[in-house]
Amino acid sequence: MDADVCLKLGVRDVIAVPVIHQDHWLGLIAVFSRQPYAFGARDLDSVDSLVQGFADRLFFAEILRMHVLTKFKLNDLRATNAPSGQN
Repeated sequence: MDADVCLKLGVRDVIAVPVIHQDHWLGLIAVFSRQPYAFGARDLDSVDSLVQGFADRLFFAEILRMHVLTKFKLNDLRATNAPSGQN
């Protein structure tokens, strides 16, 4: 979010933490406040911990998605290559 938009919305402080898992960029989580200097080191640590847990879950969800897609593709291949009358 650029500075002009933040000012128009009344945002005065931001914490932004990248969502990264094993060197793979997944996104960015940002927390906004209308109060200047609203966030401290403890807040940053809290958001960072939250983001790390989120990144781990996203990574494992992607593994599960790939596993399910692979199973569907294998089943399709089996059905396509099955002798007539067996699919």
